[in-house]
Amino acid sequence: MAGDIPHLLRGGLSDNFCKLSPYGPVVSEAAQADAEAARNKLLKGDLVIYTGELKNNKGNTVLAAGENYEQQNLELEKMDWLIDGVKGSVDG
Repeated sequence: MAGDIPHLLRGGLSDNFCKLSPYGPVVSEAAQADAEAARNKLLKGDLVIYTGELKNNKGNTVLAAGENYEQQNLELEKMDWLIDGVKGSVDG
């Protein structure tokens, strides 16, 4: 309440907040290479998670064309929508 305790704890691979498990025996070398390339981009902070235009399943634009949500974008913490094509609702 005094503001001295962080209310949001976040981290990723580069923060050792989480880690990837070893690949199982059915994971192909090509899939492993793709996963390692994505992992390296995550570690460097270069992987863009979402690129617009994205619409929700009600037809509303949630990310405009040409805009990005990068890894640490706070908008990702408050996703209350389903992507276009998904049937369902986030309402309780």
